[in-house]
Amino acid sequence: LDTLPPIISYSTLEIPISGQSGSKVTLARRDLYDVRYQLIAQEEGEENDVPSDEGANKDAELSFVDNPSDLAPGLYEGGLKTWECSLDLVDVLEGRIKFERGHGWVRGKRAIEIGCGTAVPSLYLLQQLLHEPSGQVESTIVLQDFNDLVIRLVTFPNAFLTWYTSSLADRFRTDQDQEEPSGGNSEDVTITITQDLKDAFIHSLKEQKISLRFLAGSWDAILDTKDLFESPFDVVLTSETIYRTESLPTLIELLRRACGEDDAGVSSEKGLEPGVKKLSLHSNTLCLVAAKILYFGVGGSIIDFQKYLQSRGATYDIVFNKALGVARQVLSLQWGAQ
Repeated sequence: LDTLPPIISYSTLEIPISGQSGSKVTLARRDLYDVRYQLIAQEEGEENDVPSDEGANKDAELSFVDNPSDLAPGLYEGGLKTWECSLDLVDVLEGRIKFERGHGWVRGKRAIEIGCGTAVPSLYLLQQLLHEPSGQVESTIVLQDFNDLVIRLVTFPNAFLTWYTSSLADRFRTDQDQEEPSGGNSEDVTITITQDLKDAFIHSLKEQKISLRFLAGSWDAILDTKDLFESPFDVVLTSETIYRTESLPTLIELLRRACGEDDAGVSSEKGLEPGVKKLSLHSNTLCLVAAKILYFGVGGSIIDFQKYLQSRGATYDIVFNKALGVARQVLSLQWGAQ
């Protein structure tokens, strides 16, 4: 909460739902220009007191914001941009999973989004929880991204805005006398972040029995977070994370652990075999991977990912397929004997 600036600007993102004419999910997300403004303001306020190496870091942060689509392996993995496949996950969650499991299916679940970035799928889950009665069981959402910068500047602010645009924050929106954006990904609203607003956010999460956890770091580091895997997750989500073939062993190990398996970890130096051949999915886990068919100029593809899974006895269902334009799919993964 302390990383939020005094003023924040957001707009709405509308996600149409396939096969449901006129149906859409509307989510709030922080404006990218507002992120840039925050970094510039911090840089100007600290420029006389910041050591040269820290000043260089500030310049690097600004360059990432100016070019949110650019990847810098090991430094920045594109998390400031909302990528298409994250919207596809929301499409599947709202249009298919919710239909199959009913309203309130998220309540009481443990969910994790790997490589979350702007965290659109997790924002959807949080929105569902905020719209439902709290019940007696705690619901948990874990949001992981490689960059702490992304967590601070977009992931957490977007989670905060999801609460702010819910009915639980009605009186605060009235007090601020702000006109809400009507949607269409264009109009924006500026709000003042007061201590009362922060306190109300924390209070609402406690009242609704919602736990949010934010993790920054590499997948190898996340695998070493022992308490994270004490029990299986019910929902495991990831999008746009298979674009580098060399990262697949660690990603698959992380997916496996999140789904409840206890086998020894896989080392990326040893290739994919140790991490896949023993995989068996926790029977109640929903594990969705969304990706483009081909990542031009990067090397990875969903076809390569599917081949890796199939060669080790893993199975998947294609639950979303877009052939026109930028071809994309969402896979529902299962491994081992069923």
